[in-house]
Amino acid sequence: MGLKLRKWRRDAIQARVLELLQMVNLNGLAGAKITELSGGQRQRVALARALAIEPDVLVLDEPLSNLDAKVRLNVRHEIKQLQKKLGFTSVIVTHDQQEALVMADRIVVLNNGQIEQTGTPEEIYQKPATPFVADFMGADNRITAEEIQPLGLTSLNNNGDQEIYFRSSDAALSLLNNTLPERGLTLEGVIEKNAFIGHNYRYAIRCQQRLFHADSTDNLPLNSAVRLHVPESALHIFNSSHTA
Repeated sequence: MGLKLRKWRRDAIQARVLELLQMVNLNGLAGAKITELSGGQRQRVALARALAIEPDVLVLDEPLSNLDAKVRLNVRHEIKQLQKKLGFTSVIVTHDQQEALVMADRIVVLNNGQIEQTGTPEEIYQKPATPFVADFMGADNRITAEEIQPLGLTSLNNNGDQEIYFRSSDAALSLLNNTLPERGLTLEGVIEKNAFIGHNYRYAIRCQQRLFHADSTDNLPLNSAVRLHVPESALHIFNSSHTA
């Protein structure tokens, strides 16, 4: 439709359509009905339509939300490659953290319409600026400084008014009879829940009144007494004013 509105000739439109189909890996499907296409193919058709007029800026709102996991992986890399190849700017709205990390050169994290942080994927993931960003990017374990014994946490102040966030993937589990790790946050508790998630196990550990999550390749039984340790470099520490 965009090419017709720009009064392109019929033969020029046909050539452009074939070019776009090849670009999004839909060769040979020019005559196919939309109902004959898979979810991934339909998403590629939508992308081709948007690219037809060679936009300077392409806005995509949850472009991969309706695709299954395997197709989503392929399509998001294809979009990234096309963006690099054609040189257009793309603004992608997504609630999928991994999708944002893979596809973006820069990420803007919004919370109720307010900007929490902008930065490269590495900056957003490794150095979240606020508790909201830390939690949104996977640091789902939280504890306050006043709830723990510092145990060598040099980044903590003496006021006890700080919040500490860390990811389950950064927490190492060991049985209590193992050697105590050096430097970092160390908690002791009991395994309350476990789940096999393919490449490792995810555990819920009860430490007094709090529940924390940690990943491990070891298959540990329920009710095991364990030590949970997070190196200081993997802790995201914020003042109560939410300033990193």
